[in-house]
Amino acid sequence: MFLLDGEQVILDLLVTFIEIKTDKILKLYDLELINYLRTDMVTETLKELKLNQIIPKKPKVKLTQREDIEAALAQKAKYYN
Repeated sequence: MFLLDGEQVILDLLVTFIEIKTDKILKLYDLELINYLRTDMVTETLKELKLNQIIPKKPKVKLTQREDIEAALAQKAKYYN
């Protein structure tokens, strides 16, 4: 599965990590938030849950939506800059 749909699996895992850790993410700001999203979120989640509990059964975000996501992120980046 990973070799065939690796990009999709990674995207789904990231969305799942964010869903699991939403409460903590919303409490963090600036560099603390960036550092948490880069490293701590993944390691903390993997310590708490088994990988088979985290991997979604169905894709959460379809890769065809990627352009929409990138456009939305670009708009937000303009807003904050």
